[in-house]
Amino acid sequence: MLQAPTIRQSDQRHYLILACIHLARELVLNDGLSRLSKQQLASALKWHLDKARQSDSAIRLGGDLGITIGADKHSPNHNIIMYEVRGSYAHFHFLLA
Repeated sequence: MLQAPTIRQSDQRHYLILACIHLARELVLNDGLSRLSKQQLASALKWHLDKARQSDSAIRLGGDLGITIGADKHSPNHNIIMYEVRGSYAHFHFLLA
């Protein structure tokens, strides 16, 4: 069973990925919707990507952000979904690496 810190970090990771998508869109379109300069957008995108990597690593491996045992060691079902060649999230972890 997943513990509360893992669930909280899953929610946090989801938010961070959505923020990265928004910031990347703003950086590419540069339409002024966010009212941030390119430098501010790039800085915010880098910060959110770094936090997403940290959150993802904590969820998968544990030992950080209040998660003692990561999903890789705790859940065989997680490993099947995440790491099979045809797994729906295998490409995501490649991008974060």
